[in-house]
Order: sequence, then C-alpha cells, then structure tokens
Amino acid sequence: MKKVLIVMVLALVLSFTAFAEWHYAIEQDGNSVEVKEYNRIISLSPGAVEVMYMINAQEKLIAIGTSRSGIWPQEETSKLDNVGSLNKPSLEKVVALEPDLVILNSMNTEFAEALEQHGIAYLIFATDSLEAMLEELPVFGVICGRAEEAIAVSAEKFEILKKIRAELEEKPLNLKGAFLYSASPIQGFNEKSLPGQVLQILGCENMISSEMAKPILTPEYVLEQNPDFLFGAMAIRNVEDITNSNPLLLETRAGKEENIYLVPSAKILRPTPRVIDFLEELYEQLSKLAE
Repeated sequence: MKKVLIVMVLALVLSFTAFAEWHYAIEQDGNSVEVKEYNRIISLSPGAVEVMYMINAQEKLIAIGTSRSGIWPQEETSKLDNVGSLNKPSLEKVVALEPDLVILNSMNTEFAEALEQHGIAYLIFATDSLEAMLEELPVFGVICGRAEEAIAVSAEKFEILKKIRAELEEKPLNLKGAFLYSASPIQGFNEKSLPGQVLQILGCENMISSEMAKPILTPEYVLEQNPDFLFGAMAIRNVEDITNSNPLLLETRAGKEENIYLVPSAKILRPTPRVIDFLEELYEQLSKLAE
C-alpha cells in the first residue's frame, strides 16, 4: 500500500499543476513532455488506448493506429478514426489532425523524429515492469485529465497483486512452464518479458532462461525441462500447432495431462492493467494443476 499512497499523492499534486508555479515533465531519451492535461491525443500504442478506456478518457482520442489483432474494447476502438497501421502510420494524417500529443509504443519510436520536425509533442508508452506500470498510471491519468480514475484503477490492481501474493505465500504453486511465441521453431518469452513477469509473480519457474527476448528452444530441451504447463500465444493459432510440430512435447507433463493452452496475446503483451486481471485468471487456472 505504500507504493499506492506515493502515486496517489503524486497524482493529486500533479492534478493541480494548472495552478502551480512549477511544471513537471517526463524525460524520455532526451524528449521532454510536460505533465498536464492534453485534449487531442493520437495513440500509436494499443496499450495506451486500452488504458484510456479503462480510466474513461477515450473522448480525448481523436485517432489511433490500427492493429491486426485489434485493440480492446474492439467494438468501440473499431469506430475510431485511424492514421494507418501501428508500424506504418501516416505522418500526413497525423499532422492534419493537429494533435496536442501523440503516444508511441516501443515498436514505432522512429516516428518520433518526424513528429519533432513538426513540433508535435509525443510520449512513449512503454514499461519494463508491471508494477512500474501501475505506479506510473496516475501520472498518465493527469495527461488524460482523469487522475482520480487512474488512481482508483492503480489501487485496485495493486490490491489484486497483494491478494495473489498472500495466497501464494500460504500455498505456493511450485509449477514450471512457459509462454510460447511460436511452435515451429519453438520460441518462448524470457524472464524479462511481460509474460515472464507474470510467471515470476505467480511463483512459477520459467523454463526459458536466456538473454534473448524470444530464444529458440529444441523439442529435446523442452522434454528435458518437463514443463507442467505451456501457454501458446502470438503466431500459435491452436494447441495442435504446438503438439503436431513437436511430438516430443506430448511426453512432458504438460503434454500428457493436456496442460497446453492458448492465451490472447493482447492480455500478456500489452503493458496495461488488464494484464493484472488476466494474471488473476491464470492463478485460478494454475491452482487447479497444483492440487
């Protein structure tokens, strides 16, 4: 709760910056963005779009970048104006819409230089940590004019983490597994990735230990590791993709007991509070395996 109180105080202070004699700014690799309320936002970050809907700031969005996998809540975001794909946004469209802020993700940071040349403020929405994401959420709430809502979401998700950790302390899962990126070849997410952090929070051993973000694994290695479960995402469309491409996996506990599942990639790869909700779902699912 200490961290929650810190961000609550920070957000409440920042929400009154319009009346203060000082200004607070976010520094990102030489880019400085003033923390104030913005009203014409274009988001090229699916995660930022999802957060804006979670804190009821969607009216600030004037356009987004499109994603092949869709952006939650898709029934609403599909109606928004767009400036092209996330990877290849149209600078002409962005400039014509006259945004006061453009939000980028870690995959389209090269677009920042073009924005700078047109004097358009931008913010990179990315994080290396789930908890850091929750801690920074109230500041993002200030930017969207929804500080109180962001504080509430942050506090709610911290409580979920606290509850899960308390239950794990009393009854550890003691399971080993991995999130897979592709089935042929087998690629998985390492410990530093968001899926890796999910396993860490759940107290599960990630069978993938590598400096590479998505290392290639041999079926023999997976058999040797003998995972209790496997979750397929991204390029994997069904469970059969995994087992048909790698019959040896059927000899692991995950294969023998049919503990191989698909997970929605957007729920584990976008740095939003929705990851915490999905983490709670996974905890309940994995608890059954640990019994």
